[in-house]
Amino acid sequence: MNNKKYDFNTKVAGNITLYADWRSIELPKPTLSYENFEQLSIAWLNKGKYTYNLLYNKDEYISKCKDLLPQGFEIYEKVNNKYNKIDDHTINQATNYVELEPGVTKMYAIRIYAINSSGSRVYSAYSNTVTINAPNRS
Repeated sequence: MNNKKYDFNTKVAGNITLYADWRSIELPKPTLSYENFEQLSIAWLNKGKYTYNLLYNKDEYISKCKDLLPQGFEIYEKVNNKYNKIDDHTINQATNYVELEPGVTKMYAIRIYAINSSGSRVYSAYSNTVTINAPNRS
């Protein structure tokens, strides 16, 4: 097999065989953090739950992507070392809220995905896990 790259601007003068060079597509692992929206929303009116916003730096993440532009991400709750998908967002969605009852502790992670040429989702590794402790109300 000839490993020479084909110049598609060259006229074809006879039969040729072209070979595709397929490669695995990978997305970098995202970094997750969160902020308490207690001061920014009226959590008590929200059925007494605490509201948290899960955060990752979208622009920084996209700048690290070499193969595909991310299309969205999924939020997972980690329970007994298993990830349970709880939500799916487009990459441009600004708010990624989770609500916790007072006194509850939960762990969350995200995975970014892109769509490959066959229309399938290609996923990043799970992000770091963040643990959120909603305090008891006094």
